[in-house]
Amino acid sequence: MRTGLKWLVVFLASVWTNFAAVADPIDIGSRRELFVDQALSGGELTTKPLKFTGRRLSLNYATSAAGNMRVELQDSAGQPISGFSLADADELFGDTIDQKAAWKNSTDVSRLAGQEVRLHFVLRDGDLFSFQFTD
Repeated sequence: MRTGLKWLVVFLASVWTNFAAVADPIDIGSRRELFVDQALSGGELTTKPLKFTGRRLSLNYATSAAGNMRVELQDSAGQPISGFSLADADELFGDTIDQKAAWKNSTDVSRLAGQEVRLHFVLRDGDLFSFQFTD
């Protein structure tokens, strides 16, 4: 297990609508502060618009064997961005502190860097701890 990772940790403002992002990355090491917890029936949440730098979206999450997570990138109005929709999103499952999100097996999000985007998470029987855009 790696330690000393820098993550953008977000604080929950409203579980079922939007949450606010904290601008400064913090060192969480190998600790896991629970961000979102979803039952087997699942749930969805969407960030407020944010701008990022980097080429990849790294996720710190855990799902049960029956659970999964997908992430969609949306424009600032909440519309799916072509190539980054839920239909394009690779299903993620397992327990990891540094998994790259992928859409049709591609992890590159650099063409969206500097633009306002929303992250739309669909999570079933799992926990989302944090996310970070990386090079």
